[in-house]
Amino acid sequence: MVRANGMEIVRTREREKYGNELLSNEWAKAKEDSGFLVANALENWTDVDWFANRFINWKFYKDKGVT
Repeated sequence: MVRANGMEIVRTREREKYGNELLSNEWAKAKEDSGFLVANALENWTDVDWFANRFINWKFYKDKGVT
């Protein structure tokens, strides 16, 4: 069984649907420049949810007493 790289799947689907690789190129750059949390979140959707949830809560609700 061959397991495909998640980034390559995104790149292929993006190329087929939109004719470019803008998103996958941006993700590849973010994996290099954004630290381990962002890089891992791009590979693991559970981490994407956790990262987004924590960031959104901190960014928008930190001073509103919502936890």
